Amino acid sequence: MPPPLDVSLRPVVSSDEDFLYRLFCELRSRDFAGLGLDDAQLQSLLRMQYTAQSQSYRIQFGGDGHSIININGRAVGRLWVFRGEHDIELVDIALVDEERGNGVGRLLIEQLQAEASRTGKGIRLQVTTTNRAAALYQRLGFVITSEDGPYYTMQWSAS
Repeated sequence: MPPPLDVSLRPVVSSDEDFLYRLFCELRSRDFAGLGLDDAQLQSLLRMQYTAQSQSYRIQFGGDGHSIININGRAVGRLWVFRGEHDIELVDIALVDEERGNGVGRLLIEQLQAEASRTGKGIRLQVTTTNRAAALYQRLGFVITSEDGPYYTMQWSAS
């Protein structure tokens, strides 16, 4: 039996920028694989997409809920949560490829659900309809409240 994972969160700092960009590229480069771009074009597109997403999230949600996910002290992902007056929004959760499927995402979402229960809030998120995480969210009690193009909006409530 493998040793238990020491999963922790810490606030994002400026020195995390390279890690966050590499994580973004790891996740998103597959989305653009069929476009026939050379490496320079792909890198330019990824940098533009990363910058746009980062700026948009900061404007919409601020930076307070942006965390680095660590396992045994090593950065393996990010979690961005916005704690609103009535709901908690799971803005983004992303893990490096080798850490997906080992229960870390589930653990973090369950912790968020416990927080929401304690504070009397629901949790909202958006996920692409083709993302395998949508099935995890459903297993954890999230329900699809709407579908807009390639995205599901999902909601969880303790009741």
